[in-house]
Amino acid sequence: MPSRLKSFKVPSHLIIIFLVLSISIWAIGYLYYEKQKENIKKDTQVTLSAIADLKVSQIVNWRKDRLGDANIIFENHLVIPYIQQFMERPTVSEYKQDMFTWLASLQKQYNY
Repeated sequence: MPSRLKSFKVPSHLIIIFLVLSISIWAIGYLYYEKQKENIKKDTQVTLSAIADLKVSQIVNWRKDRLGDANIIFENHLVIPYIQQFMERPTVSEYKQDMFTWLASLQKQYNY
């Protein structure tokens, strides 16, 4: 009975084709991975830049609001005499109570 198991020799050109295809697939996959990584990094940078711009805008607006509030308080000619009287005589309870009532109103309305 002849042996059914004969040594099987793979032709060298098939090995070369296999290696070329394997290296090609690996190279294409690696290049695709690097390109996707670059795109994700670029998209993330754009997103973070947009968020930073938004936050800067919010801070600028917040600062404008606070400066506007301070300017309104500073230029309020109805309140200036009360503040002057309180500063001249801080122990007088009437002036003190008026100042605390006014400041409490500011704190309540503007969350100061």
